[in-house]
Amino acid sequence: MTALTEAEQRRDLAAAYRLAAQRGWDDIVWTHISASVPGHANAYLLNRFGLRFNEITASNLVMVNVDGQVIDGSHAPVNPSGFAIHGCVHRARPDAACVLHLHSFWAQAFAASGQDLLPCSQPALRLVGRLGRHAYEGLAFRPDEQQRLVQTLGNLDGVILEQHGI
Repeated sequence: MTALTEAEQRRDLAAAYRLAAQRGWDDIVWTHISASVPGHANAYLLNRFGLRFNEITASNLVMVNVDGQVIDGSHAPVNPSGFAIHGCVHRARPDAACVLHLHSFWAQAFAASGQDLLPCSQPALRLVGRLGRHAYEGLAFRPDEQQRLVQTLGNLDGVILEQHGI
């Protein structure tokens, strides 16, 4: 597979935001999706704070480093909890090309159920045994909380934030 250019990554990430909006996976401005930036180690693209998912375009995505600093010269506001979550994951898992944090209705219901994913469908089979569970402790601003989140993720594909979302 050919590596994406930054422009292609921006286009694809903007499309992911819009698809999530169409599916009802957004939560006003409180959820986020990030993607690593080809050719820029320790950098990722994230939505500008205050925009809804259906307003995201390739040109208004913000480039942030894993320390949460805007590095594209835009000085655009970014959701602090967004870069707190995404920064620690991108730092720990450079293989993670994309990171999602969503509060969709179904994700919240599943997160509150306390149950493991059942192998009852083809899509579920892909993730059975590949999701961790993490006791949601509030916004992940503290380094110790970020470390626990990353430990829960390990080499898995995702984390269920209990009583919160994914």
